[in-house]
Amino acid sequence: MDVIFGNLDLWGQAISNTLIVFFAGGIIALILGLIVGAMRVSPVPIARGVGTVYVNTVRNTPLTPVSYTHLRAHETSLHL
Repeated sequence: MDVIFGNLDLWGQAISNTLIVFFAGGIIALILGLIVGAMRVSPVPIARGVGTVYVNTVRNTPLTPVSYTHLRAHETSLHL
């Protein structure tokens, strides 16, 4: 227990840094989401196209690597 209570200053710094990153990421995601959402419903064809390309590439890209990683991990665990 001395390891935890002896380093409370480090724990406090770690928690504060985590909260800063959490809230900053949330604010950035909110702003970016509002901009891209407005672009998706924009009457301007270029803005609508950019918004559509962003959503279809950036938002959908994680599905492929995550699925592949999950399947590879499942496949390798079966051969052990």
